[in-house]
Amino acid sequence: CNAGQYGRFCNITCNTNCKGFNSINDTCDFYGNCLFGCKPFWSGPMCDQHICPIERCNHCGMSLTNHKECKQCHEGYFWEKERAVCTHTHCTITNCSTCSLNKCHVCQSGFYPALNGAVCNSCDDRHCNGTCNQSTGDCPDGCKAGWYGQGSFCNLECKVNNCTQCALGFMNTELCLRCNPGYYVNDGGCTICPENCKDNLCDVAKSTCKNGCKAGYHGVNCEWNCNSVCDNGECDPDTGNCSCKDGWFSDRCDRLCPKYCSSDGCASYNVTVGCASCEPGRYGRDCELKCSSNCMAQPSNNYIDCNKLNGSCVGLCKSGFYGHNCSTTCPGSCGGSCDQNTGMCNSSCDIHNYGKLCPPCPQNCVRSQHVNNRTCDMDTGKCNLGCVAGFYGPFCNITCDANKHCKDNKCDDSGKCELECDQYGICVGDCQAGFFGQKCDKKCSSTCMGGVCSKEFGSCVYGCLDVVMYGTQCDKLCPVTCVNQSCDRQTGHCITCGIGKYGSTCT
Repeated sequence: CNAGQYGRFCNITCNTNCKGFNSINDTCDFYGNCLFGCKPFWSGPMCDQHICPIERCNHCGMSLTNHKECKQCHEGYFWEKERAVCTHTHCTITNCSTCSLNKCHVCQSGFYPALNGAVCNSCDDRHCNGTCNQSTGDCPDGCKAGWYGQGSFCNLECKVNNCTQCALGFMNTELCLRCNPGYYVNDGGCTICPENCKDNLCDVAKSTCKNGCKAGYHGVNCEWNCNSVCDNGECDPDTGNCSCKDGWFSDRCDRLCPKYCSSDGCASYNVTVGCASCEPGRYGRDCELKCSSNCMAQPSNNYIDCNKLNGSCVGLCKSGFYGHNCSTTCPGSCGGSCDQNTGMCNSSCDIHNYGKLCPPCPQNCVRSQHVNNRTCDMDTGKCNLGCVAGFYGPFCNITCDANKHCKDNKCDDSGKCELECDQYGICVGDCQAGFFGQKCDKKCSSTCMGGVCSKEFGSCVYGCLDVVMYGTQCDKLCPVTCVNQSCDRQTGHCITCGIGKYGSTCT
């Protein structure tokens, strides 16, 4: 075991009456027997038997000057320090328990010896919390409220206002350690607690309210009023948060609800999404937008209602309108009624319109003059009766004039082409000079004589402009080996070869 311990678990302390106790060496063995003998007045293997050589003494001990003295004499005897004996002489000092030569050393409980030991004074003048020490007069359990002193004495009265416990500070200045209820220690004195503290109590050494705030206040020192629109005027004493009266929101109810935010919607107001719900006929983050007047009123309350986020009508649109917020007018050719989501006509279009949305037939279609004949196909919009003069294509959206190549390209006073094309874009007559092809949209070769070529194939009608060219469109160059680079206009063979040359190309 460690020094000073013994037993099976080394958890028993050696007897304090063993010599060497509290030294770094063992004072007893494994069984608790003292290794170096006993202190004075004790004997036995474990030094637990008291031996007092002083006659008529129950308990011996050593004085501070290392002399034998009796700590407790037999009943009827008193320790006489000068003679170091227990004497039967009666102590004449009132309330004294131990005296010698008319000097009291230990008084009875509730008393203490005067400085000269001639009398035992009452502990009442010591201002102890409880009784005082019977030998010294100091206060082992502290001082009564309002008294203090150096060490364990309580001989000084506290002069600090509203202080219950004082102490000596630097240079023996008087400081308060604890103030009366309703005050706290501040720079050695006592300062009144903040007026809004609940029960008027605050912490001992700071102004923080001990039991929270009075109703209607919050803050560390309860210095802030709860918002006047807090429900019942009360709020959380730490944060100031509260439940709001109608028309207000936020943690501390310091923000006014948007005008058209519903009561329930305001109570749940969120800075991101705004009002949780709007009054009838309103939508938007803060219900600042009006629902479309084209929304059909709800049969349950006759109010217009729409989606808070996008304003789409809840229910049907009024007749003649469609779209998510019923703001788009149905096509006029629908007869006033269309699908509220797509805008498609609920019935067929008139004879000059087509499709689900009934747009007009292409403008260059020949318009029908009879109710049983449609100007254009109901599904595709292709012209049923052909095109007006000057246009062609299934939708009559291509102008003949765009080609610019029909011969003479003349028109009458009404703008109708005299030499026009059919609905497929093919020119009915010849092409203008310099062009060929069914639509007269191809240019004759620049090497054709006079720039004229046949409509069908573009062949030069009057031959080639230059003797060095050949081919139907005069687009090929005669061999340079031909004399004067002259060749047959059809085959390209040299007409004449130079001396020593022969063959179709004079090589």
